[in-house]
Amino acid sequence: MRRSLSLHARLFAAATAALLVFGGCGGGGGGASDNPENGDAAATGGAAGGTPDAASGGDTGGDPGGTTPPPDAAAPDAAPPDAALPDAAPPPDADGDGVPDAEDNCPQAPNPAQRDADADTLGDACDVGDTDGDGVPDRDDGCPGVPAQSNDDTDADGVPDACDVCPRDADPLQADADADGVGDACEIPGDGDADGVPDARDNCPAVTNGDQADRDQDGVGDVCDDCPENPDPSQTDTDGDGLGDGCDVCPEVALVAENHTDRDGDGQPVCAGDCDDTQSRRKDGGLEVCDGLDNDCDLEIDEGFDGLGDVCTAGEGVCRVDGQVSCRPDGTVGCDARPGAAGVEVCNQLDDDCDGVVDPPPCGDLAPLDWSVLGPILGLLLLSP
Repeated sequence: MRRSLSLHARLFAAATAALLVFGGCGGGGGGASDNPENGDAAATGGAAGGTPDAASGGDTGGDPGGTTPPPDAAAPDAAPPDAALPDAAPPPDADGDGVPDAEDNCPQAPNPAQRDADADTLGDACDVGDTDGDGVPDRDDGCPGVPAQSNDDTDADGVPDACDVCPRDADPLQADADADGVGDACEIPGDGDADGVPDARDNCPAVTNGDQADRDQDGVGDVCDDCPENPDPSQTDTDGDGLGDGCDVCPEVALVAENHTDRDGDGQPVCAGDCDDTQSRRKDGGLEVCDGLDNDCDLEIDEGFDGLGDVCTAGEGVCRVDGQVSCRPDGTVGCDARPGAAGVEVCNQLDDDCDGVVDPPPCGDLAPLDWSVLGPILGLLLLSP
């Protein structure tokens, strides 16, 4: 009977040892012995130093709580480094034009093309200024950089033909990758300006001009001719102001503001020496007249008219009035005195009617008495009885 129990004890010890090795329940002290002589010890408590508890299946001597995992136990699962993160919220776009508010030059109004005609960083859609001076604020102007005469929009893309880089094909973004003024939607190989005329025979290959108009017949289309009124195949522009010498009244003076205009119509613009482009009577080399102005632009006024300011008179008799020599409306010199009104002539030793004659007949009919004749006659009359 004792021998049978010893055999069972050895089997139980072997089973326990197997569990400790393959089940991960090994303790910190010594394990069950394979020695048959130690079978009873294995059956009653396992390794030395542990609490005798065969049912626990392990040694608790090294881990009082019995919860410490073995060194090779797997760590809790972690998210792989390439795991997808939750989708980030899109940036705010208040006007829904596809441009985030932080980058939108006018976040209050849709303007996907981000146009800014005056380059003031405020998009045209929000700008109350009037860049082209046509009386329409930029925010309401379909072409804020072009004084458009019409708002025709052939392709109905919201951009009037006058400033559309591709007026025949809708393109609200106005894409123009090569910045040649022809929108990408209209680019045609071999026809840079997309006007339907091959560059090889286009009289203005960089600017759209399907009609090939050329008024001066110099081989350069009107739309790119710097002087379309006068033939100039070489397109000479000495002062580089964009106005060809053939049309430039001042070919050596660059066009600035209105210095090439002739508002007073005297044939001489400011750039040619006109000192006052508001009065046709004043220009460089003009005729000086007596009018209180510097007509010939030599910084002198009414030179050459002698006697100006001298005392003068006008009228005869009682009509005579004093004045000064001054300029007349016709540009000549004269006395500014105005004679008084003539009266009725009476015998008063004055020229009442201002005709230059004092007391004409009958005031002058009585000749002075001749006492050499009258005296003797009066003497005889006095002596007679």
